[in-house]
This record gives sequence, C-alpha cells and structure tokens, in this order.
Amino acid sequence: TIMEVNAAQGTSDLVTGMSTVRFGGTLRVQNTGGTFSGSAAFKLFNAATYQGEFKTLDLPQLPQGFFWDQSTLATDGTLRITESKPAFASPELQGNSLVLSGTGGVPGAEFVLRTSTNAANPILYWPIVSTNTFDASGSFSLTNAIDPAIQQLFYRIQTSGW
Repeated sequence: TIMEVNAAQGTSDLVTGMSTVRFGGTLRVQNTGGTFSGSAAFKLFNAATYQGEFKTLDLPQLPQGFFWDQSTLATDGTLRITESKPAFASPELQGNSLVLSGTGGVPGAEFVLRTSTNAANPILYWPIVSTNTFDASGSFSLTNAIDPAIQQLFYRIQTSGW
C-alpha cells in the first residue's frame, strides 16, 4: 500500500468507505512536500473496524528528536509524529547495583546519563557518568554501582546538545 502525505500542508491520502480494513504486507508512505516539524497526525484509513498489522513500514525520515508512532494505526487508522521524550521506568536493585531502564528515546540516537547529589544544581554541573545509544525501539538499560557513602543520587537522561 502506497500512501502520500504532505508535511507542509499536513494532508494525506485517505482510504475511506470500509466497514473493516485488514492490514498486511507493506505500508509505504511518501512525503510530497515540505519538511516534517513538530507533532502531526495523518489519517490514512477510515473504517469501523481495524484488523491485522503491516509486516513492513517504509516511512519518510524525520528530524532528530521525532519518531513515527504507529500505535494508533491499528485502532483508528492514524499515523502520528511525536517528539521523543525518554523516561525512566521503575529502578531495580540487583546486588550492589542500580539498574535504570526506560523508553521513549530516538532509536539509534546517543544520550548521556548525568548524576547529582543535589537536584537543584544547574544541569551543566551534573557530571556525565556514561554515554550510550538508544536501542532499535528507543529503549535503554544502564547498570550503575551503588556507592554506600552517597545517601542520595539523582539521575537524568539528556539527549543532543549536551
């Protein structure tokens, strides 16, 4: 299935008039004009019921810090662009280590982990403790040794422009 979107105008092809749409095969989306910026939504399919999923998605490249969110494609036929905002999941203790994990990063993009004993310190004074890369789904997992001499430690994920 080949669908066209126009980044400049925020418009897209729309398949409508179906009671049920069954996804499968490849969805190829082509941009016919403009540059993607900010959040956007492109309604590609309009049906009462959505079934299946595309096996392959061939989507236009987006600017750094944004990603295609296809989570609502199978529920309302809409493909969205959202800004990447990494977030921590609940930390886990493993022996003498703290495991920090989370989601929401740009797949393949670099990030740094910063720490501070005082959350009120300006971010520039938080030392970088590691540089890493988000995995293919935008997730991350980091293991850090616990120093029993430090009673509290704050963590921050920072992307681009460190």
